[in-house]
Amino acid sequence: MHKLCRWALFLGLSACIIGLAGCGENKTIREEAEVELQSNVAESRIDKFVSFGPDVQSAMLEKQYWSELNFEEEKEIIISTEQILRINEKNREMLTTDSGIKMALQDIDELIDTSFVKEMMAVYEVPEDPSTRFVNGKETTAQYWDELVKNSNENISADMVPVRFGFCVERTMVKALPTNDFIGEAADDFHYDVNVRAECPAYAPVAVFHESLDGDWYYVVCDSYGGWVCKEKIALCESRDEWILRQNPTDFLVVTGRELRLVSDPYNEESSELLLSMGTILPLVSLEYAPDDFNGRKSYGCYIVRVPIRDDKGMIADNYVLIPTSEDVSLGYLQYTVENVLDLLFKRVGDRYGWAGMYYANDCSGMVREVFACFGFHFPRSAKAQVHMSGMTYKDVSNKSEKEKMKILSDVPAGTLLYFPGHIMVYLGTVNEIPYVISAVGSWITLECEETEVVRVNLVAINSMTGTFRRNGYSWLANITDILVCE
Repeated sequence: MHKLCRWALFLGLSACIIGLAGCGENKTIREEAEVELQSNVAESRIDKFVSFGPDVQSAMLEKQYWSELNFEEEKEIIISTEQILRINEKNREMLTTDSGIKMALQDIDELIDTSFVKEMMAVYEVPEDPSTRFVNGKETTAQYWDELVKNSNENISADMVPVRFGFCVERTMVKALPTNDFIGEAADDFHYDVNVRAECPAYAPVAVFHESLDGDWYYVVCDSYGGWVCKEKIALCESRDEWILRQNPTDFLVVTGRELRLVSDPYNEESSELLLSMGTILPLVSLEYAPDDFNGRKSYGCYIVRVPIRDDKGMIADNYVLIPTSEDVSLGYLQYTVENVLDLLFKRVGDRYGWAGMYYANDCSGMVREVFACFGFHFPRSAKAQVHMSGMTYKDVSNKSEKEKMKILSDVPAGTLLYFPGHIMVYLGTVNEIPYVISAVGSWITLECEETEVVRVNLVAINSMTGTFRRNGYSWLANITDILVCE
């Protein structure tokens, strides 16, 4: 090739290489710009379609936002599982009566004093004016309440009551009086059933104290409360020993998703499509003892768990159920870290509010129970009892100023429990001197143009503690009376 041609070819190739390099650099810049543009568009689209609580920005709906705020301690194990179990032991006597009797569910024997049973049962309130309560949109009558009380069959003549032991086979409502009627305070309000005390989770152990007059209901006690449950939801054990043994599986799964729906199974109707709450314990079956065939299915890629069902005589039996390893479950309890607390909490954002577990949802203390159960904590039912759990760092801040409370909050991790009478919430962090919490909340008050507005929230929400108020006119921060640091 001629020397001049070779030189021209060299110059051409060099120009192409430089051009390609420039194209690559321009492409990188263009891609970065597109990513930033897409991010801005996505954020603006969220702002267009999603509303937020006071002082909340769209980024705050993401766990990552708060993880970065708590970066230093995020992955640190705050309390070991062994320490948590010791805390549970210190707080085991969660069944209490107005007269001061305290008892642990697992300490209940086969006979129990009748006075304790009657005091536990006498938690209902018959309204002085029955017309202030509604069933199916109609006012109740004195006769209606008399019949409910009569059905509770309170006339127990013996000094001691025989106790039966069992498990709840699916999540159900625990009632103050034995009825499935929705009893509301307004004809058109279906958020709050005044007869509901709590939810009894699937597979929870219960002690059965009494039976309704019509034979359709059991009066049961769970870990920290009692009430009436439809008899068909309870499977009885042959003995107390069997009941105790079933409560302590060596190996188990914990439901760590918002909820877990068991698969549809035409051969296993009792457990088919059953919904399980966050924190539910599922005893594992090793391959050594598991069936080889599950009605024409193999267990490849699945855990095998044993769950209780109720046989046609009302006694407990076992079902073997497959749980895909892809499900949101943990092999044993989760480690108690800030990262894991935030992960669980942000699976609940936007969930509906459910008083005492109504509508397969949670109120404030119910959400705390389910989230912390994933780490092995056994929290009581009420918010006040939760924040006074012994064995952890408790702070009485009822006489502190807002400035003093802010100083305390600056030193506590995300996951700390904050309380004022009637409500418990979980601390997320402080941004620009504004503290934020997440909770299942019914309502709050905002101040617009110096006027108060009651906001019916009825869901799990993030909000600032300085931008939301109570009916007394003071902010949530000013109202905080108790702080529990789970450490």
